[in-house]
Amino acid sequence: MEEILAIINTVSTTSFLEKFQFLSDGANRMKPAYLTQLTEWHLYSEIELISNNATIIRKIANNKVLTRIYNKNSLDSKGNYSWDRYNELRPLL
Repeated sequence: MEEILAIINTVSTTSFLEKFQFLSDGANRMKPAYLTQLTEWHLYSEIELISNNATIIRKIANNKVLTRIYNKNSLDSKGNYSWDRYNELRPLL
């Protein structure tokens, strides 16, 4: 329970919206600050995808469906993590 409260306190700050918008912009994926923010917010599944980005891109090749899934934002407009995206890309690792 303490760990959950610590995560909530880490995420719910006055800079939440700014950080959320930064993570919602796919153009930031390869910036070091993106990985830092994912770590701060304990988004380990997305860290796994980012850490294996080259492998994912290589295996996607010219598959349009997987490319579209890859290009989706990891967070939706309500702030929910896209588990569908993760579950589609995870087998490529």
